[in-house]
Amino acid sequence: MTTLKLGILSELLGGDAGRDPYTEPFRRVEGFLFDRGVALVRRDPDVILADVRQIEEFDLGCPVILFDKSDGGMLWWHFAPHGGAARSWLKARRVVGVIKISRYKRLEHYNGASAEDAYHIGQIYGAANGALPAAVKEPIIVLGEKDLSKIEIGYGFWAFACCDPLPDYRIDDGADKDLDVFCAMTMVNASVGVTHHRGRAMETLERLTHLRTALVRGRILSQADYMNLMRRARICVSPWGWGETTLRDYEAMYAGCVLIKPRTDFSESWPVIDERHYVPCAVDFADLPEKIDHVLSHWDDYLEMRQRNRERLLALRRPEALADRLAGIIRRRVEPLE
Repeated sequence: MTTLKLGILSELLGGDAGRDPYTEPFRRVEGFLFDRGVALVRRDPDVILADVRQIEEFDLGCPVILFDKSDGGMLWWHFAPHGGAARSWLKARRVVGVIKISRYKRLEHYNGASAEDAYHIGQIYGAANGALPAAVKEPIIVLGEKDLSKIEIGYGFWAFACCDPLPDYRIDDGADKDLDVFCAMTMVNASVGVTHHRGRAMETLERLTHLRTALVRGRILSQADYMNLMRRARICVSPWGWGETTLRDYEAMYAGCVLIKPRTDFSESWPVIDERHYVPCAVDFADLPEKIDHVLSHWDDYLEMRQRNRERLLALRRPEALADRLAGIIRRRVEPLE
């Protein structure tokens, strides 16, 4: 097997990918990648993983795989739409693929009218009943099937090093869980739609005074306190953020919570997350109290879901599994060019 030399663009420019939470998993499994025929190099690469925006000014003499750090399936350029820049790069001949946290299932989700060029934010606007200004429009650059075929699903937030404290938690019948519901999140977002969405979620939860809740507006908890509350909770409510998938989704699964979040069946990720793994609610949270009451009154029925969620993430978090996924993507994107 020929060894492919993979250069991470930030490192070709003198940086350290191991210090970035999004690319740190590559460095963590470096030896396992080498065993699978992919060597991480800092000079003379065969293929470049473009994780920073300097792709716009760097003379790239070899194929490029974009590493999109967006939190969901949308095609943004460094956490913002930027007028379709990511779509333009996706169509470039030298770009042989893009690795993302998640991907929309259908081409129409990329090409239909949405807000901020993000399907889930368009869903928020559609459910706002006039509470948000009209901001839904068609994308500037339309994608084709060939473009969609370039999008590969990499690892999710579950692989990030910040999740390290949670996998050692042991799931049982929940006797140690003295909280019914936990939700802690940043409330003000650069997206007006996301800010509205999260406000609706918290307002709904704060009305549930008959439940044992830990509701925190803003990022004010220490990491240790945050993790402790997550472990103590039976349910974690996880609104959308910049993307339709969030770090909180996976933290909840590691901690043995039942995850409740808006229905996200338009998106696919690795591993698959569908209604076998979380309880879907309405985008405007109108049915959230009903969903919470059902979980609490049928708590024992969710033990298998909680155990399965955690076991799946632990299995994929193994260095061998993560390296298999990443090496497979790299080789699949580059070998047809050889």
